This record gives sequence, structure tokens and C-alpha cells, in this order.
Amino acid sequence: MDVRNLFWLAALRARHFDDAMGYQTLAVPGAIRDADGAATIRLLHEALKSRAQREKALLALDGLNGRLRDAGTTSFATLMFSMNWYAMLGDLDRAFAVSSQWLQLSADSGLSGIPHNAGFWLPEMSTFRADPRFDSLASRSGLTAWWRKFGAPDHCELREQLVCRATGG
Repeated sequence: MDVRNLFWLAALRARHFDDAMGYQTLAVPGAIRDADGAATIRLLHEALKSRAQREKALLALDGLNGRLRDAGTTSFATLMFSMNWYAMLGDLDRAFAVSSQWLQLSADSGLSGIPHNAGFWLPEMSTFRADPRFDSLASRSGLTAWWRKFGAPDHCELREQLVCRATGG
């Protein structure tokens, strides 16, 4: 994980949203580093401070995802950015819709996205991991096979399927 992302997470968890926004603006994938991306990042951080901004931020993130898709610049990193934010703002349906794009990119590229999956393990993603749909995503993306070889991630058990529990994060 990029050190700028670590600074972003530290500031975010300390609820220093202005600092977090600055770090994330530096850390995002190149496809998001433009005026629209910066405006979306600002709205996302504002939504963490004010629930009244939530829907506006979600719509801005929808627009960013559409722009990236239309421009052909969607990547595992941009998809993880979106899944993280949808989950942090409490919209698991949108987060799992983006996970379908992750699976499609995996199929199209022949890659699993494993080097880019660190965002799944953030404490802020515990409700995403605990959702029953996560097991299907993990299995279909090749992550379950990876865990069978190297061990299940924190807060998860690998039985017949992956079982994760939400953490306090």
C-alpha cells in the first residue's frame, strides 16, 4: 500500500477529514487525478462529516465511475477506490455492483486483482466482508484459492466458503 494511502487512513480514522482529503487526492490512481476526481474526493469527505451530503457524494462517485468506464481507464485501483467509498458511505449494493466490474476486469485481463486487494481488508470494509455476497466475490475472483494456499485474512475463516465477521472498524 502506498504510504500516502497510509497517511490518508490515519487522518481519516482520526477524523481529520481535511487532511485525509489532501492525502487521498495525492494517493488516488492517475485516472482520478483531475478536477472531476478532486471534486468527487472533496464531496466524499464532506459526506463523512455531514450525512446531508451523502447522496450528492454517491452520485458524484457514480459519475466518476461512469467517466472512467467510458474512457477505458477503469483499473483494479480505481474500482477498489469506489468499493471502499461506497462501503464507507453505507451503500453495499453499489459497492457490490462495482465488484462485478472487478470480476469483469479479472476475466478480461486474466488477472485476479490480488496485488490490488488490500482495500478489502481495511477495517472500514468489515461490513462489506461480512455481507454474504463477499464469499461469491472472493471465490469468483480467485481470492479463495489464494487463501486456501496462504491462509484466510483477519476476521475470516475458510470453511466450505469464506465466513467473515464485521469488526468495530
